[in-house]
Amino acid sequence: MGRLEQKIQTNEKRARVRRAILLTLHGTSAVALALLAPNALQLLQYIDPDMKKKRDPATRIREAAKRLEKRGLVQRTGNGWSLTKAGEREASLEKVMDDVGRRARSQKWDGLWRVVIFDVWERRRKTRDRLRMLLVETGFVRLQDSVWIYPHECEEFIAYARIELKLGTGLLYIIAQGIENEQKLRSIFKLPSL
Repeated sequence: MGRLEQKIQTNEKRARVRRAILLTLHGTSAVALALLAPNALQLLQYIDPDMKKKRDPATRIREAAKRLEKRGLVQRTGNGWSLTKAGEREASLEKVMDDVGRRARSQKWDGLWRVVIFDVWERRRKTRDRLRMLLVETGFVRLQDSVWIYPHECEEFIAYARIELKLGTGLLYIIAQGIENEQKLRSIFKLPSL
């Protein structure tokens, strides 16, 4: 495996650990992750099955929490961590995205396409990039630069993203019955063919 592939794989694992920590802390006032939340250690086994061969899981959780602390998403409280306001917002968004993904896996496709169109000015480039990243993480597929599509119900996620990123009318949500060249999209999303 090349260096670039290893770097991407490492970043993906870190993102999964970050997400697990945020979702674990979400809804709790403060947690000493390694001591009070043994489920967090068990959760890491699902994220990275080889984790015990590499390093101590408690150390990995502490390091991930320190990275989150540098980003301002968690703060140290005694011998544990709690979410900051920014961390609460991030964890809420992760939860909504997780719910959309879980719903998509459990539901049968209703035959409708969800299209998201956005128009974000260049001076808000970071917001636009963040929106694109959220769409990709949720499972949307890019049709054009600012046009994305998803086959399952996701209105709650779009409303949350609109509020969180302060996009207002710059983000448009459309439900369509059909799209030209639909067969290609069906194969991408692994939906039944016509």
